[in-house]
Amino acid sequence: VNRRAGHVAVCHAGRVLVWGGYTSGPIDAHWDHGRHRYWRTDWFMVLDPVTCTWKGIRTDSENCPPLTSGATAVVIGDTFYVFCGFAIHFPEDYVLPTINYNLKEGSHPLLIDISSAVAEGNTNEAYSCDLSARPCPKWKKLNPSSIGTLPLPCDKLSSFVYKYKVYLLGGYGPQILRLPSCKTI
Repeated sequence: VNRRAGHVAVCHAGRVLVWGGYTSGPIDAHWDHGRHRYWRTDWFMVLDPVTCTWKGIRTDSENCPPLTSGATAVVIGDTFYVFCGFAIHFPEDYVLPTINYNLKEGSHPLLIDISSAVAEGNTNEAYSCDLSARPCPKWKKLNPSSIGTLPLPCDKLSSFVYKYKVYLLGGYGPQILRLPSCKTI
């Protein structure tokens, strides 16, 4: 697995799944949109710790999250859940480039140049991915407002599962508006 930052890593079925994030080139890199490229979010990189081997697993790209860094993720059963993060959005007619598996030089085939992006910023979106779906895992965009209060748009947060509930902690994003405190007499 090549260098990456802002990714998530979770355990599932005795393996480690790595998803999302970005990589930076050297300061003098001549990439179209600065130094950063984002890892495709329609793929997981999977480590088998017994054999010490990595392999990529393609997911169904329908309903797939946008390119994301700084998200948080958990696995419950066979479902991967990812929340929030710093998202890169493309025009609706944008199609992710075809992967060239024969690429021997240059950047990794799962890295995306973000020069065509139309918007970027913190998000409070949530997605699930059914890891048991065949022939490949399937994504679903969740509507967390139907079950509670939406988290604030943020990235660099953490999460944990307790009694089949996901708890989100911290994060970096917009300031919470605070009302002036009231004095009691």
